[in-house]
Amino acid sequence: LVIGEWTPSTLTNLGDTVGTPQIRRFHNGMWGMIFGNGFSGANGHAVLYIATINSTTGAKTFYSLDTGSGTTTTPNGIAYAAAADLDNDHIVDYIYAGDLYGNIWRFDVTSNNPASWIVSKYGNATATPLFTAKKSTVAQPITTQLQVVRVPTSTLPRVLITFGTGHKTPATALAPDVFVSGTQSLYGIWDYDMGAWNTLSPQRHFTSLAGMQSITSATLQQQTVSTTTDAVSGITYRSLSANPVCWTGTTTCTGGVPANNQYGWELDLPGTGEQIIYSPIFTFGTIVVNTTIPAVNNPLICSVQTTTGWTLAIDPASGGSLAQSFFANSAGVFVAIGGKVIGGVQNNAVGSPGVVTYNNAPYLISQTSTGVAVTNQINPPGGVGGRATWLQLR
Repeated sequence: LVIGEWTPSTLTNLGDTVGTPQIRRFHNGMWGMIFGNGFSGANGHAVLYIATINSTTGAKTFYSLDTGSGTTTTPNGIAYAAAADLDNDHIVDYIYAGDLYGNIWRFDVTSNNPASWIVSKYGNATATPLFTAKKSTVAQPITTQLQVVRVPTSTLPRVLITFGTGHKTPATALAPDVFVSGTQSLYGIWDYDMGAWNTLSPQRHFTSLAGMQSITSATLQQQTVSTTTDAVSGITYRSLSANPVCWTGTTTCTGGVPANNQYGWELDLPGTGEQIIYSPIFTFGTIVVNTTIPAVNNPLICSVQTTTGWTLAIDPASGGSLAQSFFANSAGVFVAIGGKVIGGVQNNAVGSPGVVTYNNAPYLISQTSTGVAVTNQINPPGGVGGRATWLQLR
């Protein structure tokens, strides 16, 4: 049943849409759809659309939250949006989204009047991103969904926005797949500006900092990826570093290192052209993501190479290694190899992974780039953070 059709003639800045719309309830009591404008909209801006639905008539009212970022010559756009319910009342409070310029935007929909819904300014006069992902001066595009995670502390929890960067332009009849070049990364960024929320909500408060803060790569904890080969099977696995994040506003890090200058973490992907083009998932207190390494094909050779990639399991609180191996070795045992826990396996998977339970054991399910299924029994740690949205899959 088609209940509506909208085009750039009805939604001016609608471009080539990518992400799946989110269906949520708002503070005005209405349900509605949340979606990004996609790529190459009329004014080239990154825009979030919200369509509220009248429960009696079914009429839909569209609201456009324009970040003002982008131009017609170098168009910007939003692929996916992530709705966050901070107090578990089944009503969306903030919406987060990334764009092609690497910006992380927050949209404040805490008002019961849609006319007051805005793009957050973070202490500035105009819409301002929480963070911009880039290497030197080159933006890292964000084309997948963010995960909004609640990370516990000894006092109030933090709201952490986790995401990856990368961009694939699909093949056409005249051109092959095109992947963005340059180093791409995974990030976890603390939304430090929760003062207004803490005033608004008597039930749940979050750690917050006063005033404008500047978050750059220099103020993030760097994590690294290493490879470890099992001497018995000869299979190579990935492990992550476990550097503690020295959070701004605290006095010591784990291990007693002086702190107070970091707002999250950053993990650069080491493979040639490796990037995130499939949305990460948050499961069992862990960020799990399939990375993609573009294939190198020669038009003079008849055989075609397929993309490869790794499936990584990341501690959302640090961006580093979990305490124990998340994946089993070739013998099906969750062990450390060479003193390093197994945090990554080369599944060459496409799409976002799924999780199923069989005989009381959890398994990660993906499809590979060659079209076959791959299954990994996993060893979830549990208790690391919590989803900041009321939609939970069990």
